[in-house]
Amino acid sequence: MAAEHPRAAVAAVAREVDALAEAGDAVARGILAAAAAELAGLGRVAAARAGLGAADWAADWAAAGSVFASRWVREGVAAGMGRAAVPARFSALGGGLRAAALRAGWDVGGAWEARVAAAT
Repeated sequence: MAAEHPRAAVAAVAREVDALAEAGDAVARGILAAAAAELAGLGRVAAARAGLGAADWAADWAAAGSVFASRWVREGVAAGMGRAAVPARFSALGGGLRAAALRAGWDVGGAWEARVAAAT
């Protein structure tokens, strides 16, 4: 019998924590608030590394990935980023593929993006 992948185990626990938060559990809400604050902090670092100044760091961001199924995380990151998420152009996998293709020097124009968006 194959062992469960650690990421899948964390995701399963995260869904349970989210369900507890939805039911009103203050500890679960605190856990998700802390996770959202960490993600927003990472977003601010990414914006700074992209050359956005302190006055305009509230860059567009997309809620891509299963962690954003939690409204507590989505709303917390939005508060930390200073704005709500924009619609994601790709899934988390599609975004990773796009980043890799750009690093490889590929043309990721409209047709490529449409194929990846449809496939992921």
